[in-house]
Amino acid sequence: MGQRRLNFFTELKRRKVVRVVSVYAAVGYAVAQVADLVFPRLGLPDWSVTGVIVLGLLGLPAAAVFGWIFDLTGEGITRTPSAPSAQPQSGGWLSYQAVALVILLVALGAGAGWWAGHSSVPEADTQALNSIAVLPFTDMSADGDMEYFGDGMAEEILNVLAKLPGLKVAGRTSSFSFKDKELDLRAIGQALQVATVLEGSVRRSGSRIRITAQLIRADDQFHLWSETFDRRFDEDVFVVQDDISRAIVDALEIKLSGGESSSMARQRGTANLEAYNAYLLGRFQWNRRTREGVLGSIETFKRAIALDPEYAKAYAGLADAYLISWNFGWMKPRDGYPLARQAVDRALQIDPLLADAHTSLAAIQAWYEWDFVAAEQSFNRAMELDPGNAFAHYWFGTILDYMNRPDEALKQLKLALQLDPLALQVRNGLSNHLQWLGELDAAIASYQETLRIDPAFHNARRWLSLTYLEAGRPQEALDALAAIPEGFANSANAIHALAAIQMGDPDTARAFLNARNAELTVDLVYAASAYAALGEMDDAFRLLQQAVAERQYSVLQLGLTPSSDPLRSDPRFREILSAINLAPYWE
Repeated sequence: MGQRRLNFFTELKRRKVVRVVSVYAAVGYAVAQVADLVFPRLGLPDWSVTGVIVLGLLGLPAAAVFGWIFDLTGEGITRTPSAPSAQPQSGGWLSYQAVALVILLVALGAGAGWWAGHSSVPEADTQALNSIAVLPFTDMSADGDMEYFGDGMAEEILNVLAKLPGLKVAGRTSSFSFKDKELDLRAIGQALQVATVLEGSVRRSGSRIRITAQLIRADDQFHLWSETFDRRFDEDVFVVQDDISRAIVDALEIKLSGGESSSMARQRGTANLEAYNAYLLGRFQWNRRTREGVLGSIETFKRAIALDPEYAKAYAGLADAYLISWNFGWMKPRDGYPLARQAVDRALQIDPLLADAHTSLAAIQAWYEWDFVAAEQSFNRAMELDPGNAFAHYWFGTILDYMNRPDEALKQLKLALQLDPLALQVRNGLSNHLQWLGELDAAIASYQETLRIDPAFHNARRWLSLTYLEAGRPQEALDALAAIPEGFANSANAIHALAAIQMGDPDTARAFLNARNAELTVDLVYAASAYAALGEMDDAFRLLQQAVAERQYSVLQLGLTPSSDPLRSDPRFREILSAINLAPYWE
């Protein structure tokens, strides 16, 4: 037996099988290394490298068989002659050993190929593709006048995708924070915790528009899908939007029910392209959150409604514009409220399933009507219709804080941040929460982090200034306030007054309290806190009663803000809380 085994290995050596297999393995290893280095740079998927390895392993048995049967000589490839043997009876044994060796190599190659193919692309990787960020489409038009349309196209596609089950969609605010920034898609994917990114561009020339869209895997920038649409602007834009949404669904292999498929088509809300175009422009203006932008959006939404009186989303947009206008002090609540309520009621009359309208209704019910039970029901309905609506969760979280339900508030605020991780207003809501819990150092650090992300986010700076005051740091409060453009913060005079009081200058405080800004509704609640700090309680409660009469939004924060502490022991404080329907929550 030992002699037979020796003869077999001698025969392997004579037929140069070992040399062939060794050379094959060395070349295969080199090819795999080159593929691993080059394929990602060519935009090829990860499985293409795995495929090279699997093919190489499967070819190993063939190389061994080739080496046994053939030989490479100066005359070319020839069949290897049989070896002369002094013991003819052993030839059969050698044949059996050769067959066994080939079978073993085939089994090893197939087994290794199966293991490589199944272990390198786990199930989780496929599932992880079901997450996406939709970036604003770049305006490539010669006149540069289609920015609003590129933003609107992306936002509408995002809203459609966000309602699909099994697909995680990064929030609008977070995705759009990367606008005009030259960042690697890998960094965007990591920041938003998504596996894929949709980006695109729009270019209009006369009555024609070219829309380019591409779905890219974030980790290796592999293009899963791309398409260029050349269409008539006044006819085919709706079709393009639907085509892009459905192409993404197909590329990510998302399974839709019949109802979900039909709901994608109804998201648009109008068949009138001119009305749709006006709605996109209105949202573009509204999203700027400037006085000029928000007030301008009111007229733009009205134009969309005039073009299509049954356009529910335009009515919801109009309601949001009135809401933000009075929330930021650009319009008196008593002027904006009836118009906002009328608009949102009309939106829900047209489309009872419009989640944005339910969110707006909830805000009106809480901020103006002070019907917190109804507001909670409307928020829950909005989140049921659109679980991915970060701002519904954020606004609900702030209302829960006003209702002295901090644990539930924190849950909603964290969920909002998870849905839209770079939304500055949501981050601000979490900072407010820390401030109202009395965790002032943590709140200050949180506001500062928000301002590092966007130094122009003045709402965070205003709150930072107020938190510095609550921490007894008046100079830092004034420094923060000084960086806010004039006419933006409606509590500026009150902040100056409170800082002057802490610095021991009551005369300066009174001068600021007597001043008025013609363009802003004065924040009476913080002005009342300043009068309370001066010990002038009658003036403080006079302003609070005026704030209640004017339906000022900040009156809802009375139970939370430390600056209200001097007022709490006065029986009139309880009367104010009762007037705004918050007393039961603070007993």
